[in-house]
Amino acid sequence: MGKIGEVELQATYFDVFLSEIIADQDRRICLRWSNKSVNEDITDMRPDAIISTLVQHEFGCPVGFGETKNGNASKQAVNLDVFRLGVASKHALDLHDLSACLAFMVNGYHISFFIVSNHKDTPFYTMTEIAALDFASSISDLHTFASRKNLDLLAGVNDCFWTTCTDDLTINTQKNALDDLVPIGDYLPLMAKSSKGKLGHSYRY
Repeated sequence: MGKIGEVELQATYFDVFLSEIIADQDRRICLRWSNKSVNEDITDMRPDAIISTLVQHEFGCPVGFGETKNGNASKQAVNLDVFRLGVASKHALDLHDLSACLAFMVNGYHISFFIVSNHKDTPFYTMTEIAALDFASSISDLHTFASRKNLDLLAGVNDCFWTTCTDDLTINTQKNALDDLVPIGDYLPLMAKSSKGKLGHSYRY
């Protein structure tokens, strides 16, 4: 990865690319790179990216989240970010009565997409990886990225997001969903601290 950092990955490689498949001004859905807490009073979760609705000139409810690592991160650090995505998505599902949220994890030039779902009438939530691919790091690699397999995967992510995460969207906040929220810092002692290796090109969380 050299000296390419998270901000360069976001601005140079992934912002324009992701904005084409999971954002649409006409549908009032935007992608923003915030690195700010979703709700400072509720959680210390600070996602690198938020996919949210637009209500006039204000940001509405989040329908997705993203995290970025520069490719030199340890397996534990990447797993922690995936865990954060799950927690942030679960909170969004509860607060806004959503059926699903999209999450994406950028690790170097590799990106994975997940759907976090709330199974109604049950206490269970699932986080399922729906696609994973390597982005082109230069123009000379563009032909390997623009393969039929990758294009089909991206089309599937696009369709899954717009039909699952934004269909019949409501932005009503569920007040009673605030009762059981726990700051993400409270979860950290429960996570394994033995994973110190680095991920290769095969990513499974």
